[in-house]
Amino acid sequence: MLFGLRSRLLSQMEKWERTHAFDCGSTQLFLTGLPRTGTTLVSQYIVHRLDVAYFTNGVSRFPLAPCTVSRWQRWFHPAYQSDFRSDYGRSRGPMAPREAGAFWGHYFNIDRYQEVSDLPASHLETVRRTILRMQNIFADAPFMNKNVKHLLRLNILAHIFPNAHFLVVERSLPDVAISVLVGRRKLSPDGSRWFSIVPRCFEEIRHLPVVEQIPRQLIDIQEKMNEDLRQIDPARVLHVPYDDFCRDPEVLISAIRQRCPGTREKNPAVASFPEKRHEPADAEQEKLICILQELLADRNTRASRLSDGNDPQPIGNLR
Repeated sequence: MLFGLRSRLLSQMEKWERTHAFDCGSTQLFLTGLPRTGTTLVSQYIVHRLDVAYFTNGVSRFPLAPCTVSRWQRWFHPAYQSDFRSDYGRSRGPMAPREAGAFWGHYFNIDRYQEVSDLPASHLETVRRTILRMQNIFADAPFMNKNVKHLLRLNILAHIFPNAHFLVVERSLPDVAISVLVGRRKLSPDGSRWFSIVPRCFEEIRHLPVVEQIPRQLIDIQEKMNEDLRQIDPARVLHVPYDDFCRDPEVLISAIRQRCPGTREKNPAVASFPEKRHEPADAEQEKLICILQELLADRNTRASRLSDGNDPQPIGNLR
């Protein structure tokens, strides 16, 4: 009974917040990339260094009342200062940035690619007004949200927020593949439990061994990501090489401030972060990288033939 009363109260308060949302002119920053590319560290640093609006860990407890909860948290908690620690995308502390998957999952399909026509107009408007109100609550600051599954809805977000920028973290595919494999082994010893985004080729690869699934998953996601990004104005897309970010994270802060003039800085800068590399540690990981290399080589050869030599950029990021 108490839970039901609280939910109804929060619902009414959230409606009031959305009703009073207005476009303050600040932009939105959607941070994404392949799984295990370092998006969490990048998001932590942005929220640590810049005065931005964002979803917090507190919002994750009440995903359908993010504006109401954020207002309360702004009253009762100090501004976020990061320790730059995380566990598979989760940071510690009530004011730490959160993907807010439950919020996005209420309006979008969390496992399927979608287009604007797939969603009711009411969902689009609710998402728009929620983000605008979040910006109002954070003193009209730019809004930043990191979520790998934004890759499933890039075109929708670009439509809802025509002035938004997309920050895409990029990392060596072998590093990503090994990290995904480690994550799957952590979720289930046999690696059978799926990890992160479900690719378009899922039905074709679902019965393959895990070391064959992962390379195909990553290549499929990367190709779809590149297709969708090509439909967005290049001026709205900022590619963030993870290794470069680790060597000098302030370069990213400068790039964001150029796109979001007037964004205030906070907390001391960090000179650099350790560059984490994942070398094959056992026979399974070596086989994984071997399969990835073969698939990328085959895909790049076919892409080169189709382009007639006019597109020298290979598919994949093998270093």
